[in-house]
Parts: sequence; structure tokens; C-alpha cells
Amino acid sequence: MRLLRTRGETDWLLQEVDPVLRILGWENMRVVTAQTFFERLLGLLAPVYRAGMRADGVAIVFPCCSSVHTWFMKRDLDIVFLDRKGAMLRVYWDVKPGRLIFCPGASLAIERVSTKEFPGQE
Repeated sequence: MRLLRTRGETDWLLQEVDPVLRILGWENMRVVTAQTFFERLLGLLAPVYRAGMRADGVAIVFPCCSSVHTWFMKRDLDIVFLDRKGAMLRVYWDVKPGRLIFCPGASLAIERVSTKEFPGQE
């Protein structure tokens, strides 16, 4: 996974998601992008989090994405879908593990561990 905040090749993506992160109150989270097959498949289950990065402080951006699964997750997720222009199409709060979420017309998804999982941390 690549940190958006440090990579020049993803500046356009950061410009697209930053306004949405501010609206949702997620602007202080570490933002990473899932680009490879395994990064996209694993999402918040990726080994990078076992190496010291806490999942509750990370938002993952999935480019070219109109569906997200929560299979094998142990925590609820908050998921937002954006269209090609960066406008929010749909926000799903507290999505339970084992679900498959679709958003027709979406071109990008952002997910994070639900704040409900960490009381007092909004």
C-alpha cells in the first residue's frame, strides 16, 4: 500500500479524496491507496497493519471500485463511494463483517474501521 500523502504519482487521487475526508471528519487519518490485487483483496486485513500501523487510524482508498466486501473482518467498517468527479454517492456506516456492498456508478471507494469500534474517538 502506498501512502497518498507522500507519493507524487497519486497527487490527483489525493486532491479528489481530501475534500470528502474533510466533510466526513476523517482528515486526520493516515490515507493509503490499495492498488495491487492483494492490497485490494485484503484491504484493512493487509499485513501492513500487523507491522505496526493501527487500522483505526487508517483510511484506505480503492481506485476504480464500485463494491467492497467485509469478509473475514472482525470490526465494523465505514465505507464511502465517490463518482468520477469526486462527489459522494453513498456513505455506509457501521457495515458488519461478512457483507458485500455495491454502489452503481461509483469509481472510487474509501473505507475505515468504524468509530463505533473505538468509543470516544470521533
